[in-house]
Amino acid sequence: SSVRRRAGNLTGRAQRARSSVPVLGGRNGELGDNEFGELLINEDGNWTKYYLPGAAIENGGKTVKYAPPFRYYLMKKPTTDYSKAENFYKPIFPGKTFTVDMQLTNVGCGCNLNFYLVDMPVPEAGKDHDH
Repeated sequence: SSVRRRAGNLTGRAQRARSSVPVLGGRNGELGDNEFGELLINEDGNWTKYYLPGAAIENGGKTVKYAPPFRYYLMKKPTTDYSKAENFYKPIFPGKTFTVDMQLTNVGCGCNLNFYLVDMPVPEAGKDHDH
């Protein structure tokens, strides 16, 4: 298994609650076999495999277990190369229904849990080395 490294220097519970960092993989950005984050998404009745690198995936590939302080990006392949648009899964939404079920019973006080849909990447890497 590769060593996960975090961008930035986070310390303490309060800091983790306010900040998230991308999963960057091991020393050269590689992921261990159990870090691919293989996720199944139902698109028009067909289950398709995508990836949330570094995420803990449960329930046969259909549930993501959020693990602070990390943030995850939905990718077409198991990579932490966030600089290339072709690596990201970009769903086509017009005329479709998009549903996400979130289980929040284990989210503690002071934890800010978010779900965003954003267009990735931007040309320059940010402070956390993602784009």
